[in-house]
Amino acid sequence: MNKVISYISRSIFVLMLFFTLHINALSADSLPGSAALDSSAVIAESFSNEEETHEPGLFEIDLWILVSQSINFLVLLLVLQKFLFSPIGKIVNTRRDAIFALKAKTESDAKSAEDLKEKYEQRIAKIEDEAYLIRQRAIFEANEKCELILNEARAKAEQIVEEGEMEVFMERQTAWAQIREEVIQLTINATEKVVQESLDDELHRKIIALSIERLAQELPDYKE
Repeated sequence: MNKVISYISRSIFVLMLFFTLHINALSADSLPGSAALDSSAVIAESFSNEEETHEPGLFEIDLWILVSQSINFLVLLLVLQKFLFSPIGKIVNTRRDAIFALKAKTESDAKSAEDLKEKYEQRIAKIEDEAYLIRQRAIFEANEKCELILNEARAKAEQIVEEGEMEVFMERQTAWAQIREEVIQLTINATEKVVQESLDDELHRKIIALSIERLAQELPDYKE
């Protein structure tokens, strides 16, 4: 932008210089004929006088014209500075400030986005760790419950087995007692019929006891 302003300034300077020279040329052409002749005579006389003093140069510079052109240029430059360069400079500065502000905001937003991304990543990592701990805790509790259920099932099964064995044992004992009573009764009846008259009471009882013992030994579930 500074290069553009410099280029515009140089272009305006060249145009104003050309415009000033052109106005001076028109002013010289607009003089009356006598004045033009008089000025021509004066110029010719001055040239003749100068020829006597020094050799003519390639270019002749009029100091007053140079001063007037310089003053005109300065005035024009001040006017351009007031009404052209200053507004353009303000616009450029405003635009530059807006660009810098936008850049700063973009960098700030990028930094905020990066910070937010980092926070989200940390949060996700924390959630994953918490989820892992929850899964491990759930697995541990499930294993404990499973072990407890298995232990209860084993205890129940053992209890059922023990109760079943006790029931079978009691049934066997009951059956054995009934059989024993029947055997005793049958033996007593048979013995009474066979030796009712020849045996005394003591021998009678011994025979009955031996018969019961022999019968009990032949039973499969007999226990002393």
